[in-house]
Amino acid sequence: MHHVRKRLLDAFGRITVVTKKRGYGNGCVQGGHSIGQVHCGAFFERLYNFQGLNITDPAMDPEFAAMLKVQCPPTKPFGFMALDATNGTFDSAYYLDLLTNKGLLESDVALLSDPLGVEYAIRAVQDPMAFLNEFGWAMIKMGAIPALEPYGWRKHCAFVEPKY
Repeated sequence: MHHVRKRLLDAFGRITVVTKKRGYGNGCVQGGHSIGQVHCGAFFERLYNFQGLNITDPAMDPEFAAMLKVQCPPTKPFGFMALDATNGTFDSAYYLDLLTNKGLLESDVALLSDPLGVEYAIRAVQDPMAFLNEFGWAMIKMGAIPALEPYGWRKHCAFVEPKY
């Protein structure tokens, strides 16, 4: 999971630098995963083949993993799963899910590999209104960051838009 955290920090380094001026960083921005859904295949490795060992990620809550296996069998990688327990409501439940070992994506779980990430998650759960305020400020700051080549803006986060 260390390699995922490093890639996240590399990718979001600029964002973190901008948002840390107000006392929050990558952990706050990841709270955007409080809403939305993801294809089951996005977390199949954690669910079915953690580190190539044909096991479920031992850090994942066993009851949660069992529920995911029912909702997302290996034959349905294009099925959908909510990113957190209160899908459709923007709140700090995402962080509670992470703290109770119910995070879906490896990139989300990587947040807790850093003591500052754990600290932020606890703070977001304890003070949901502060999280909402901080997230709003982080989005404003991110909106001021110009797109850099070769990445640019994306209509779908998994694909880089072609150059014209």
